[in-house]
Amino acid sequence: MRIVRRVAWWVLGAVAVAVAIGAAGIIISGFSARGELERALPLAASIQAGLVSGETKQLEANVDAFVEHTEAASRAIDNPFWKIGERMPLLGPNLEAITVTTGVAEAVAKGAVREASGIELNAFRPQGGRLDIEAVLRTQPAVTSADETIHAAARLMDEIDTDQLIGPVAVSVLQLRSELHRVGDITAGLSLAAQILPDAMGASEPRSYLLMFPNNAELRSQGGNVTAFAILSVDRGVMTIEPSLNPFAETAMLDQPPLPVDDGLVELFGAETGRTMDSVTMTPDFPTTAALAAGLWSEAADRQFDGVLSVDPVALSYVLEAIGPVTLDDGGQLASDNVTRALLSDVYARYPDGAAQDAYFAGASSLVFIAVAAGQGSFVDLIEQLARAAEEDRLRFWLADPSEQELVARTGLEGAFAADDDTATTIGVFANDYSKTKLDYYLDATLDVSANRCESASTQFSVAGTLTSSVPTSGLPGSLTSPVLPAGEVLTRIEVVGPNGAAMTGARLGDQPFDNADVSALDGRSVVTVPILLQPGQTVSFEVLFEGEGLDYAELKVRDTPMVRQTPLRIYDAHC
Repeated sequence: MRIVRRVAWWVLGAVAVAVAIGAAGIIISGFSARGELERALPLAASIQAGLVSGETKQLEANVDAFVEHTEAASRAIDNPFWKIGERMPLLGPNLEAITVTTGVAEAVAKGAVREASGIELNAFRPQGGRLDIEAVLRTQPAVTSADETIHAAARLMDEIDTDQLIGPVAVSVLQLRSELHRVGDITAGLSLAAQILPDAMGASEPRSYLLMFPNNAELRSQGGNVTAFAILSVDRGVMTIEPSLNPFAETAMLDQPPLPVDDGLVELFGAETGRTMDSVTMTPDFPTTAALAAGLWSEAADRQFDGVLSVDPVALSYVLEAIGPVTLDDGGQLASDNVTRALLSDVYARYPDGAAQDAYFAGASSLVFIAVAAGQGSFVDLIEQLARAAEEDRLRFWLADPSEQELVARTGLEGAFAADDDTATTIGVFANDYSKTKLDYYLDATLDVSANRCESASTQFSVAGTLTSSVPTSGLPGSLTSPVLPAGEVLTRIEVVGPNGAAMTGARLGDQPFDNADVSALDGRSVVTVPILLQPGQTVSFEVLFEGEGLDYAELKVRDTPMVRQTPLRIYDAHC
């Protein structure tokens, strides 16, 4: 009996020692892997900087070190104790998460980082009015491979259930997941650019593009009325930019739009929709706007375009923040801190004549494009600022070729007002000026949009906002006098586009019910029109309510008119 007990104690002791050794091995392995990954992280920023600067030797050294650290992290957890621990309750999911994270880091290091080191980012940078198309083509294999690696890694990280993880492990998983999605956006953009740019920049045949500069001082759904343009011609990467005015300056309207216009748009904005240039930016869908603008130009000026690029003055200020100021023909300078005011306010005091105002607007905006084409300023800063403009709906691009437009649609530049899907429920809040003047420079808005799934078997949506006028009470130039309103007053129509299948249940203007709201239909959605007449210094609030059957609406997304100053937006999406 004593022998049995003694053997039992020996066995238990051996097991205890093994468990202790295993636990120690797991802890040591975990700390070792974490240390290697932490040493690799600073190198990632150095690699990104090296890709931009083109310092090949230092870049290669940093890539080699990055790979070494991620390989060492993988080796640290490649032991029997770790694999056994992965099968244990509570501990297992955490070790498995660390295994996946370490493996992803190593795969990205050996794949995407190695591949990215061969990418010539400067291939995408124009120099001296020319883009080197051959250099762009050389990037395609490496960019495509890096993008595929990053997105495969992101999918693996997305599959990890962080609810089962302890705090430090969950934080590490979420950090890497977030970084992979951020980098994935960059690699996806580069991959699409490498596919789109060669043909778009005239690799196979000359191309011509219409540049539109929306005037946010006269609001339209797409940002503003367009009276200033430029024509961009490209041939084998060589760019020529020519400012141009509205060809409809002497033409009232076409008898028919250049292409079919949805009946809902005609009902919403009137019979002139698509027949005049000042109506095309009223539509909330940029591909429709662009196709109509190109068609109108073709009718009025016998000019065919392969695409349309729209950039508002606020976006131009972002570009100038990256590339520095440009010098005007009169010796003055446009910089990031003065271009918006110069083009949307000061010009009306400087030039009383409308044609002269438009010519100044078109010429100044074109100079910014010429500076970009010349390669002025920081290319990295330029890319960041263009991304900022696109995020705010201030930069939009459309290609007439449907197959090329499919690629543009994946860049985030297409500006389509998409139907709801499994990932987003989209609500639109768009502003259109009916004062026939340029006083919207002085307007500011706020928006609060919510979805409530907690009080019934249906989903209630609320779209509330304010519109404020800071129009001066004196000193306005005569060219800013409205032909339909007393001086200083501003009339704005707010079009609220509800979710698919949701019906309006009520509206408020100020603190009173708004029972006379016009309700129309656009692509299966209810559109509620709220007219707001503002006196100088006045603020008016509004709210529109919708109700949709069921609770399976996806997360809320809001599209709104880009104004001179960015509209503060708060979204409340309640799930119960």
